[in-house]
Amino acid sequence: MKHLSMLTKRWLIAGLLVVALCVGSVGTAQAVVIDRDGTLPAGEVVDDDLVLTANTVLVEGTVNGTLIAAGQSITINGTIKSDAILAAENVLIGEKALIEGNIFTAGGDVVVRGKVLGSLFGASSTLTLAEGSSLGRNLYYAGYQVEAKAGSTVTRDINAAGYQFVLGGSCRHLDLAVGEMELTGKVSGNAVLYLGQMDDSARDYRPWFSGMRLPPALPVGLRISAGAVISGKLTYTSS
Repeated sequence: MKHLSMLTKRWLIAGLLVVALCVGSVGTAQAVVIDRDGTLPAGEVVDDDLVLTANTVLVEGTVNGTLIAAGQSITINGTIKSDAILAAENVLIGEKALIEGNIFTAGGDVVVRGKVLGSLFGASSTLTLAEGSSLGRNLYYAGYQVEAKAGSTVTRDINAAGYQFVLGGSCRHLDLAVGEMELTGKVSGNAVLYLGQMDDSARDYRPWFSGMRLPPALPVGLRISAGAVISGKLTYTSS
């Protein structure tokens, strides 16, 4: 299908962007601390870039540089003074976490509960922006589902491609290519929405962690609640 192919290409482009940015960030490091026990306890400070590899990665201290982490699960409750590059089946940015740079992440389920001063570049099965979470710049995402819950904030723009999207929080501009969408939150600028025709092959297209359990599919189409706000221009295309 023509439109499904377009969505697939956008997913792949976004995924490759994440990889390219991660590789570029790693290449600029002048020095690095490598720790394979996967833990940075509360109160500990690393005055350099930090690489953590373990089945379970837990960061509760402070990294005065870039964090690079890989494992089955990654939890961050501390402070990262630069970028965070994360690859895991489950990634959690906790309520106490502060990421002063950008997040580059690839994996299964990604949940953001804390504060990110930069942008988030993501390629995963699902991404959830929890109530009280905030992105200081933009969201770039490719995957099955994005859910920005009520009380979440993306200060600038959301650019996403995938199967379904739920916006209960707020952003400036919204640019989507998805199959299903629900809007109950606030877009202070323009919204450009492309809803492509989806079938089972689209739902089963999961280039990351193909064995992950996915959330239930939304009803087909676009739903905008009576309380939703789009302050700028709405451009809507469907197939």
